[in-house]
Amino acid sequence: MTKVSNAGNLSIMRYVMENNLVTTSGRQLQVYPLKWSLGAGAGGTIGITGTVDRMIVYSKEKRYVRYPKTLLSRTPIQYDGIYHKCSYYARLGCLEVVYPETISYWDGL
Repeated sequence: MTKVSNAGNLSIMRYVMENNLVTTSGRQLQVYPLKWSLGAGAGGTIGITGTVDRMIVYSKEKRYVRYPKTLLSRTPIQYDGIYHKCSYYARLGCLEVVYPETISYWDGL
């Protein structure tokens, strides 16, 4: 909610929502909160409000980032009368950045 305009009536969030490339192309910019970026900036204390917060910016296009997943695996079959029971599971990865130039970290918000 920090004011960025000369008149002091425009917050950083509203300024970014109005003045970005996505809005000029006719789409809506999507902004989501992330609890782990609270106080995660250089010199901040993670999880404490009022310290140096961090903003992470990246594109969700498939050519720039990936979210790796493995194939489904199965547990051994358990026989229970006429029923056969087995569970399927998969491992999920984390966000993988293909090109490091497409992600940006901003501290001190």
